[in-house]
Amino acid sequence: MPSFEILLPLGAIAFYLFDSAALLSTRELLFERQRKRWQVLGGSDFLLLGRRPVLPNPLTPYRSIFLISWHDDVNAAESSTATIDAFTRALRPIQWIVSLLLALLLVAIPMASLLYGAAESLLVLFAVFYLLMLVALAIVVRRRKVLSLSGKECFALAMHILLCAPFAVNLVRRLSLRWKLPATPLQFANSNFDASARSKTIELIKSRVDQTLQTLDPETPRAVRLIEFRQRLEGSNT
Repeated sequence: MPSFEILLPLGAIAFYLFDSAALLSTRELLFERQRKRWQVLGGSDFLLLGRRPVLPNPLTPYRSIFLISWHDDVNAAESSTATIDAFTRALRPIQWIVSLLLALLLVAIPMASLLYGAAESLLVLFAVFYLLMLVALAIVVRRRKVLSLSGKECFALAMHILLCAPFAVNLVRRLSLRWKLPATPLQFANSNFDASARSKTIELIKSRVDQTLQTLDPETPRAVRLIEFRQRLEGSNT
């Protein structure tokens, strides 16, 4: 059996990775914001329980990730980034905090545990981790209106993190995943993505449409609508 000094940091990291992973349905994708740029995540090619596993970069928990659900409509009003810019500005201090939490989780705590064991240095690092976590939660509560959180949702989020401290590293992702983008996915991509990310988004949606069509009778109204939608996607990517 590995020693406690090894199991403790490994267990904490495993909880963090578990909380980072997600299962995407056929209609779901992730939009990740990298400062002013965007990228799309579609998950693995293999299915687990009928869904696609996805693990965003474990080293970048400070990036906002938005869960989107595509639908067969390419016509929408021009999207505005004003609300999402306000949302991401409200997240900035929390982004700094989760970066510090990640450094503690992946570097400082494992090093202290391996070098000194369950000594005072490790307790001090735990105290710093919890202090940063409480500061982040206080910021969330203070900015809950901008983050579109009710008091009940703030309480549930706090309980989720306090009951398992490594989950705090994913605080930015947890907040952004529940945020609704101000447009349909395709319209948002057309307005905000660069050519490469936009093309990848369209290709991913086309593959999901093909996957859905395989389960439908081609004569059904939904199948006909999806076929027309895919044709429109072909035109939008030329």
